[in-house]
Amino acid sequence: MAVEFLEKSLEALIVAAVAAASADVQVLGWWQPVAAGVVKKQAASSILVTVLPRSNESFGSKIVSLSGRIDIRSNGADDPTGANMPEAAGPVFNLLESWNTDPETMATALTVSGKFSPGGFIFSGGGDADYDDQQGCWFSTVTFQVKGTII
Repeated sequence: MAVEFLEKSLEALIVAAVAAASADVQVLGWWQPVAAGVVKKQAASSILVTVLPRSNESFGSKIVSLSGRIDIRSNGADDPTGANMPEAAGPVFNLLESWNTDPETMATALTVSGKFSPGGFIFSGGGDADYDDQQGCWFSTVTFQVKGTII
């Protein structure tokens, strides 16, 4: 039986939202399971969502912060100049902006039923887009933080 915990549940919501916004791109979650016998491997053009372990605001507090990152990759063989990166990254950035500027949209997307009620979403650049010679892909990383209350 799969163990459910807040980070995994929140990550699953973000993966689903990113996948819906980013058609035709593999979207993986770090905590998300794969079918038995399948090796979890990120494709050369893909998006990886990772929600890191939470921190709380003070001892005994139900207010928590969850940080994470979204890594966007574009296959260098298909995109030698990096021209496809804006098309790959744009839908993700627009989604994150909608969560940052519209509390209702963010709450609807990131509420983990019976576990977590989000109160705020902040995202920031994780670094410039660049080319990874070892992986043979262009990449861009954005980091985020979700604050909310454990239910």
